[in-house]
Amino acid sequence: MKVGQGDFQRLFQQYKNVVTKTDASVYGPEIAKANRKDIFLGVGMVALATGIFGFLTSLAYYSLVSGLSGFSNFGGMGSFTLFGGSAIGSAFGSLITGIIGTFITFFVGAYVTFWVAKQFFKGQGTDFWTHAYLLSLSYAPLRTLGAVLTIIPIVGGLAALLLRIYQYYHTGLAIQAYHRTDTMNGQLSVWIPVIAGFFVSVVLGIIAAAIFVTTVLR
Repeated sequence: MKVGQGDFQRLFQQYKNVVTKTDASVYGPEIAKANRKDIFLGVGMVALATGIFGFLTSLAYYSLVSGLSGFSNFGGMGSFTLFGGSAIGSAFGSLITGIIGTFITFFVGAYVTFWVAKQFFKGQGTDFWTHAYLLSLSYAPLRTLGAVLTIIPIVGGLAALLLRIYQYYHTGLAIQAYHRTDTMNGQLSVWIPVIAGFFVSVVLGIIAAAIFVTTVLR
């Protein structure tokens, strides 16, 4: 897969054209342009941003907590160790998880919305890769910007959340255009999996917390 500067210039123009519009018609002309290279370039851009800024944010967090708690030399392991754990190790963990996790979550999410649109809302789109390509047109720029902003405490996280909500809205527009659903069904194809995933995450979090507390109290 050959990648040149022209590919990124072209993609950035497409991203700008898509995310500055709020109507499903913007995706119509993009259907014929669908290709896998642009999907992987876009998702790869998000993966790098997520990994790199996750790395930097993790280091900043450890540095802040270390300074406030006075545990910078806990265990005699130096300023990059906190409570017996390595800040560098944690940061590299964030880097790797951010890169790999981005690809996993994008393609799993794309498949779930593709399936929901077809099974529940009679979506007419037949090609998963075209569906994924259309989703990537808003996912890549908005998630990349969100990843960069998360390094800013509190405000950056709130801004990233708003960008994610807007990206979900655009995902609904892309589904509406490709699967030829109405506006409501296009949005429901996105928000049903998102809400279901949120509740599953909450339940798993509660279970994990309960196991942790039980283990500590023994």
